[in-house]
Amino acid sequence: MDDDPTMHFVVRRSLSEGGFQVETCAGARDALRRLSEAAFDVVVTDLSMPGIDGLGLVEAVRRIRPEMAFIVVTGRAELELGEGHAGDPAIVGVLQKPWERRELLELLKHASRRVSRVRRRISSVPEGSPAHHPPILLVEDDPQDAFLLQRLFARSDLARPVEHVERLADAEARLARGAYSAVFTDLSLPDALGLDCVRRLRQANDDVPLVVISGSADLDLATLALEAGAHEYLSKDAADAGSLSRAHRFAKARRRSERKLADRAHYDPLTGLANRSLFGDLLGRSLREARRHEERVGLLYLDLDGFKAVNDTQGHAAGDAVLRHVARRLEAAVRVDDSVARLGGDEFAIILHDVHDERAAASLRERVRESLATPAKLPAGPYVVRASIGLALSVASDTSEELIRRADGAMYRVKSLSQQNTA
Repeated sequence: MDDDPTMHFVVRRSLSEGGFQVETCAGARDALRRLSEAAFDVVVTDLSMPGIDGLGLVEAVRRIRPEMAFIVVTGRAELELGEGHAGDPAIVGVLQKPWERRELLELLKHASRRVSRVRRRISSVPEGSPAHHPPILLVEDDPQDAFLLQRLFARSDLARPVEHVERLADAEARLARGAYSAVFTDLSLPDALGLDCVRRLRQANDDVPLVVISGSADLDLATLALEAGAHEYLSKDAADAGSLSRAHRFAKARRRSERKLADRAHYDPLTGLANRSLFGDLLGRSLREARRHEERVGLLYLDLDGFKAVNDTQGHAAGDAVLRHVARRLEAAVRVDDSVARLGGDEFAIILHDVHDERAAASLRERVRESLATPAKLPAGPYVVRASIGLALSVASDTSEELIRRADGAMYRVKSLSQQNTA
């Protein structure tokens, strides 16, 4: 967990060849939601972030995943974990930025051993017991309705504890602190009415599936609630153990679909690299950081040579295989803190952080070019990828658009020269 997208690339690349499965997120809410849905082994978290910080996340996660191990990452020169965290066996280590890959791997080995020991100790807890699942949050101010709904939840197959609050403000506070499987809310509360309940609950924690359970069976109201952000709508008159379970399942499925759509907005589905949109954000952030620290940013623009012939002669499946091969080779060639993106078609870009001069940037460009010499395996036989690579180095006054324009122009000059030499 880190609010800097660049660090997501750093960790993914550091662990990609070690057989690890890595998921990244930008904040505690997203982390808590994912940890409530899947059994991860280790959380690597930055210490300083907006909202819940790294140590706050440790406290929140331990309530739902007592077996979890943590590695804290910080840019501070010295770190005191403070009372309550110093000597905590769940925090297996602290890494200071910039860290080395071997340090992270050693801590991960130690963390994995600890997780295995703890899981053996708690294995006596039945798999279906509520202790294995995050709770449901019920927001209902009518005591009789709350009592009846809690009895129905107990009879359902959800096997989850239910936490009940009467006011929306209390629900917002709980959602900010902990992980919940879902929220079931009435639309008439002492401190909020109607669709305002939906909007405020989504703002409080956008990752938790939201079910409206209302005394009204009005289809128009149900439609408005769904349009405002609810994932499911249920009438109290129609509520029983089975309908509560179905509403919970459907709401979770719709929230997963929302997350997939959000991922598509930032990552290329074919290669898994950052897409053009995320690339623009990363480049803008890199230039701001470079100006602040009086550093320079290098930008490589790549266009594959002769790629169209692969699609024309071997089909689009072969072309996709080449693009995935290129993505893997580029990620392997760059440094840990550099960022690789696919801009579309056969165009790629690489952001080179903290490049001191053109000679260093040119050396990195040659390393990228050499990495592409490894042939891609296609049905028709090995295919050697060739690319035209343009390089631009930032100056203090550069905007993202200006640096992109120079790198793009350099790439086209390289391609034009290559075509002349071939002719």
